Amino acid sequence: MKVAVFGANGKMGRAVLETLKERGHAVCPIEKDTDDMDGDCQVAIDFSSPKATEKVVYLCQKHHVPLVCGTTGQTDEELSLLEKLGESVSVVKKANFSVGFDTLCTLVETACTTLIGWDKQLLEIHKIDKKDKPSGSAKVLAKSMDVDYNEILSLRLANHVGEHVAIFENDWESITVTHKVFDRKCFAQGAVDHAEKIAKK
Repeated sequence: MKVAVFGANGKMGRAVLETLKERGHAVCPIEKDTDDMDGDCQVAIDFSSPKATEKVVYLCQKHHVPLVCGTTGQTDEELSLLEKLGESVSVVKKANFSVGFDTLCTLVETACTTLIGWDKQLLEIHKIDKKDKPSGSAKVLAKSMDVDYNEILSLRLANHVGEHVAIFENDWESITVTHKVFDRKCFAQGAVDHAEKIAKK
């Protein structure tokens, strides 16, 4: 299949390109100075920036191309553009594409239904230049834990790929559940998995 990749020169974009090539797919890299994309693309993957959302939506709409979006930090207006696109083509929008993070969410949801009355805290750590704070993934977890976004502890350290720590505690005991990413490959693999499922035939 042929895949358009928005933000192809970024860290995530390069990981996606590598994964696509390993699986034998053709790629169409798209950067901020690219005005159009190949109409033969069967699906698009976006790991660019919130500011590019309007262009991403426009090009996918123009060529009727399904979209896998892993970009976070969009405004409500930008998110509404993605929702509108989903009315005409398949759109998968996730803050985190790793299998491990999905499992973390399941564990946290189970803990919340079991540990009634316990104190809860959420910590997230990402690379120093990550712009959205707290991260999109942390917001997903916070919603599951019923923790206010303003109460999330957010750290930005060096080139830390990503770590989320959910803490549950009462006066007698404590439970900590942690998900740590060592390589962006896990996000790329998950995004490409979804792209293969929704690609137009």
